[in-house]
Amino acid sequence: MKKFITPLFYIGNLLAIIGIAINTKYEFGPYFTVIGGTMAALAQLNSPYKGGNKNIKRLLRQQTFASIFFIASGASMLYLHNNEWIMFASIAAVLYLYTAFRIPIEEKKENQK
Repeated sequence: MKKFITPLFYIGNLLAIIGIAINTKYEFGPYFTVIGGTMAALAQLNSPYKGGNKNIKRLLRQQTFASIFFIASGASMLYLHNNEWIMFASIAAVLYLYTAFRIPIEEKKENQK
């Protein structure tokens, strides 16, 4: 089970990004975004952090929220049909970008102790 979590996370995020990119040309773009965000959120929820570093726990929780924002982005593409999805996708992107840089720094600090 554990060997499926990492590919699930990467494939989910890739699907979410593809869904956002093709949203303007194809009708099925929102479905990719919702499915990809759900896959990434499931991967995050099924791989809890076992360490004691509170900063890393907080950053991983932020990644889970970013996945939820991807799901909200796809849902707003499907049901609202306006540009609200851009706000949700931007929040998700900023959270992922922030955590992508901060998690390795925190892990490096933890390993030096």
